[in-house]
This record gives sequence, C-alpha cells and structure tokens, in this order.
Amino acid sequence: MRGTLIKLGAFVVACVLCLAWLGDEIGQLRGPAGPFHKTYGINASFTDATGLVKGDEVRLAGVRIGKVAGLKVDAGKAVISMSVDNAYKLPADTDFELHWKNLLGQRYVQAVPPDGASLAGPVLQKGAALGTDRTRNAADLSELLNNTEPLLARLDTNRLNDLMTTVASAMHGREDELNTAIGNSAQLVDTLAGRADVISKSITEYATLIEGIAGHDVQVRQLLDSLAGTSQTLAQRANDLGDAAGKTGEFTASLARVLTANEGSLD
Repeated sequence: MRGTLIKLGAFVVACVLCLAWLGDEIGQLRGPAGPFHKTYGINASFTDATGLVKGDEVRLAGVRIGKVAGLKVDAGKAVISMSVDNAYKLPADTDFELHWKNLLGQRYVQAVPPDGASLAGPVLQKGAALGTDRTRNAADLSELLNNTEPLLARLDTNRLNDLMTTVASAMHGREDELNTAIGNSAQLVDTLAGRADVISKSITEYATLIEGIAGHDVQVRQLLDSLAGTSQTLAQRANDLGDAAGKTGEFTASLARVLTANEGSLD
C-alpha cells in the first residue's frame, strides 16, 4: 500500500511540474514583460486595431519585448496600452506598427526605431503617449479580398482551368529546366540588387537626358526632318553613288599600278 502511495505521489508531482513548465512556456512567465519582470507603460493611438487583443506581443526587430496590457476607444481612436520590459529602452522617436502574426487574424505590435537611432539620446519614458501620426495600421486582408472579388467574378472558370491545364502539360517532364530557370532568375535578381546604386544612377541620368531632349524638341524635330531629307536624296541618287563608288575603285587600281611601276623612282 505504501509503495502505491509513493508512486501516486511521484506521478502527481511529475504532473504538477509538467503543468508548471507548460504554463511558463505558454504564458511567457519568465519572458520579457512576464509577471516576474518589471515593466513600464507606453500608450499609442491607432485608427484601426482590429484583431489586436490583450496579451498580444510587442516586438522589436522580431524579438518580444513586451505585451499589450489593454485597449480602449478614445475620441474614435483605438488607444493601446503596452507593457515593455525594463530591460529594453526605446529611442524617443520610435514609431509603432501593427503586423499580422498569422493568417488566423492574430496581430502584434512592432516597435520601429528610426534608422541609425541610438540609446545614447532621449528614450521613451514611462507613460509616454503617441498619437496616430506615430503609428501605422496593418494591411486589411479582408478589404483586399473584397476588392479582388469583382475581378474574380469576371473570370471565366472554364477558360482559366484550360489555361492551367495547358501550363501544367507544358511543364510536365521539364522540372529540371524549370528549376534551372528559377535558379538563373534568382541569380539575376541578386546581381541587380547588388548593383542597385548603379542602376538608380543610370535611371537618374537617363531621366536627365530625356528632360534635356524634351527641352529642345524643336531642334530634335528639325534634325529628324533633315535626316529624312538627306536619306531621301541619297535614295534618289543611288545610281550616281554607285557609279562614283565604281569610279573610285578604278582610280584606286590605276593609282596602285602607277605606284608599283614607279616604286624605284619614288624611293
């Protein structure tokens, strides 16, 4: 009997430990802004906070630094209260964005410091309140789908199926060639990305050239008209040009004979 009680007690203890571990992992008890960490509060107003709920994450560069402590509506705006772990300080001009966490509609708040920001300067203090000019909403997938519905309704399903079938038939058995093409495309994209500055400069110079040409459109038009007239004249005198070319050839041959015959005298 005593052995059974010991085994039962050990089983209960193991279950309690497992539950405690699960609670710690799921509830982020020891993570940033957990119940055992000190935090400071920041409030930010959004024009739309659909899908955001209390307990959602606050991230910096993809790392959890806090959580949403509460939401309320004030003057038609959604005011989000955030608890940020004391270990993370944010520059005073940090903005906040709503991002999609997954396709189920869950969201999180992303802190976005300005480029080149340093913690050596001012930081956001406890109780800081940011207006909608410092926040950005997440893209509304529902609105996107609603906008694409009229386009999808106009598509002929049968023709679309025929097109997909034709494409699949054309690609069948050519997987290696397709993979090579995709790899080459990726390499091309990497090359272009590595020379983005050069491409940007070329586009700027090309735009400057076009603007310069546009500023002299009258002269360009006169030049094109002159070239057209010259081409027409040359076309009309093609026979004369042919004869002249032939005579030039004869003259060159005669000159060569004379030079050959008098090579000694010329020396």
